[in-house]
Amino acid sequence: MAAAAFAWGAVVGNRLADAESLAFVSDDPEIEMWFYPVSSANGTGSVRDRGSSFATYSFLDDNNEVQFYGGDGFDSSRRGSVMLASDTSEVVPADLAPNRYQIDSLRVTVTLMGSVGDIPYDNTADDSLQLTTAGGDDPGNPIELWGVGFDGDYTKFGFNGEAGAEYFNSGDRRWPIAAGSFTGPYQVYAIDPAGNDVENSVFGGYSATGEGNETEQFTPTPFAVGKAYDNEGVELTPGTMLGAGRELAFDFDLTNAGVVSYLQNSLAAGQLGLFLSSLHQPLAHTGEIAYPDFFLDNNPSGPNPNGNAPKIELNVTILDDGLAGDFSGDGVVDGADLLLWQQEAGHSGGALASDGNDDGVVDQADLTLWRDHFGAPGESLPAVAAVPEASSCLLLSLAAAAFAGMQRRRCR
Repeated sequence: MAAAAFAWGAVVGNRLADAESLAFVSDDPEIEMWFYPVSSANGTGSVRDRGSSFATYSFLDDNNEVQFYGGDGFDSSRRGSVMLASDTSEVVPADLAPNRYQIDSLRVTVTLMGSVGDIPYDNTADDSLQLTTAGGDDPGNPIELWGVGFDGDYTKFGFNGEAGAEYFNSGDRRWPIAAGSFTGPYQVYAIDPAGNDVENSVFGGYSATGEGNETEQFTPTPFAVGKAYDNEGVELTPGTMLGAGRELAFDFDLTNAGVVSYLQNSLAAGQLGLFLSSLHQPLAHTGEIAYPDFFLDNNPSGPNPNGNAPKIELNVTILDDGLAGDFSGDGVVDGADLLLWQQEAGHSGGALASDGNDDGVVDQADLTLWRDHFGAPGESLPAVAAVPEASSCLLLSLAAAAFAGMQRRRCR
């Protein structure tokens, strides 16, 4: 279920004089699925009243020494995970230019069931190399949120049982099945803000986005890490044991251009999809018994009587379309827009934030648009955040270098 709140009027100078602020709240996302690489947790079996997150990337050999291994497309290192998706289009208008969506805040809240035991609180992202060497000095493992990537025929979510092969609806299969057996790698997967498949980041292996469908070990940046607070709103100390009924709040890092771009493009498509996972290893491998599990609420029998479903709270401002070159949608044409253009340069298709002239491709023409409007709207718009900005001369030099690079590629 989704709810909306509206606010109109001047926000910052003339730029947002007609801006529309919207609050999207879903306390029961349309898609809540738990994935695990067995037939009973693939497809309709994934629609449950609970879901857990855990990993598998090491074992003890005959000499009682730890050995690490990568994951594949059938059994990834992030072995148990939860996917959430919600239709945003009833509250937030879809099909706008992505840079018109100014993401003001996004919080996702989940509630721990605690049925597999209490877990130590960890509020920082894990480093893959540390996990597979010294082990690091964190008290446990964080619970992290990621974006959603599609492969195979899937390209979007469906929320009303759409029949097209491109739609992933609640109860659809993550892994293809033929004659009762898994026939191919996963078709939906967790991605980081750069769009990389993170399913096997901890020690490498199969990757839906990697060259040759392979990846080396790397440490991805999550969209958000779950934080726990006491009744006074004070964050708990790392190492505090978390048990049944404890809420975890995921506040998205809106200083990360990749996070913002993903959210803007998602809203333009009228949907928001997220993956929840963690690197807790069960006792059968080299970890502890306990790992996190969460209340879900997508069964047709009615609300889950035992605990709250995941909750999505999004605040977004719909900007007017009068500021050319503001690819990031923060109300000023600056270095953040150049960075976003560099990330998307050469890409084609719909919903590209840096496609300033709406011709379906991010190219030199869009860079020209940014260069010609660099610095707008000038002194009339106060800084949105106190983020150190590179000098104008340096940014324009980078733009010139980008021009030259594109010219060289065109001449080959």
